[in-house]
Amino acid sequence: MSKKQPRNRREAPPQETAAGPKDKKTLIGSLLQLPASSLSQMTQIQLIANREALVDGCKGVIEYNEDYIRLNLGNMAVRFCGRGLQLRSMSEESVIIDGFIQSVEYIQ
Repeated sequence: MSKKQPRNRREAPPQETAAGPKDKKTLIGSLLQLPASSLSQMTQIQLIANREALVDGCKGVIEYNEDYIRLNLGNMAVRFCGRGLQLRSMSEESVIIDGFIQSVEYIQ
């Protein structure tokens, strides 16, 4: 006897493989059913309370001092305002900001 498969069955999200976890953007894209190329150009900002921000997809630093940091995101900019702000870490496309973050402002 064959069992019927339910219609409109969703595919399971990609799992970790023996080689290691899949890329976060690939995983998110598959969960949202978006093409991978659309996520590769998106910026992700992760705030940890009001003490730390991780910006993935940063194209460069425009302005930087203890009171505000403005970053280029390609088609827009973002400004973090606060006290004692510093760039703790920078890589080719990621920035980690430490300090007391009071506001985040997107600028066209």
